[in-house]
Amino acid sequence: LISSRGVKCEAKQIVICSGFSDSMGLLAKLVKSRFTHFGMENPGYHVTRRAFEDYGYKIEKIGVDKDGLVIEELIKSNSKILYITPSHQYPTGVTMPISNRLKLLDHIREVDGLIIEDDYDSELSYQNRPIPALQGLDRSDSVVYLGTFAKSLSPALRVSYMILPKQLLKLYKESYDAYFPRVSLTTQKTLELFMKEGYWDKHIRKIRTQNRKKHNLMLECLKSELGDSYEIVSQGGGLAILINPKCSFDWDKFKDLAEKNMIKLYFAKDRSGGDFEAIRLGFGGFSEEKIIEAIDALSKIWHQSILK
Repeated sequence: LISSRGVKCEAKQIVICSGFSDSMGLLAKLVKSRFTHFGMENPGYHVTRRAFEDYGYKIEKIGVDKDGLVIEELIKSNSKILYITPSHQYPTGVTMPISNRLKLLDHIREVDGLIIEDDYDSELSYQNRPIPALQGLDRSDSVVYLGTFAKSLSPALRVSYMILPKQLLKLYKESYDAYFPRVSLTTQKTLELFMKEGYWDKHIRKIRTQNRKKHNLMLECLKSELGDSYEIVSQGGGLAILINPKCSFDWDKFKDLAEKNMIKLYFAKDRSGGDFEAIRLGFGGFSEEKIIEAIDALSKIWHQSILK
């Protein structure tokens, strides 16, 4: 499942959860006696913030630049536990270079801290070979690795997983208070067989090829329809391309035209906060034909919104 990312684990370290929110709630509860300040990327994933706020953590927002999380800001903060998306930062899409990953691991080791590494769409990379996961580079047993089946298989399954560092296993066993599996045993056994019999590997190869074609087609359509009026903010992985206008643009008119033409727009800021904004153009649920139609429809209201 995760060998290509250099992740190390034993079966006893894997915890199956009912989606991302369940993972975050479990973790927040598990380490509450140890940490009070919680660091996360800004902009970052709002579900994480809410989960740790619910358990009384003081949230500290750490800036993001072209190399991902700004480690100097983290060092100056009070946070010894950190949530991070280093391979495909949400929502900016930047990747943390390996030099920064090693620097981050050194800092967390020095403060006896903990990193929550969310590798939410690592299977869907279309251009670059993935950099080894933080967990695989870690030598101080201080990284919780998170993965999900939502992007690569189906969000309807509500199945995610955590690989706990060995230092948390005893605490997890002592504090676990659920009377039933977090995910039905039928679903878990079905996934087990799906992987064991080789279907998972075939599926990943298939969807990576399909989504690479959709990704590249969307890039071609954008270039053809929008010309030089836009810039790509993020592309190359996941299930969306992020763009912004690079000319004078009437945002209010754009949104009004979208509503009148029944075009649903998604904006990065709505789910991540901070000052970062971009239009999210998802392609995962579209056929190639529908991508062409969608960008054609978008281009019509886009050009009408450019200020002359």
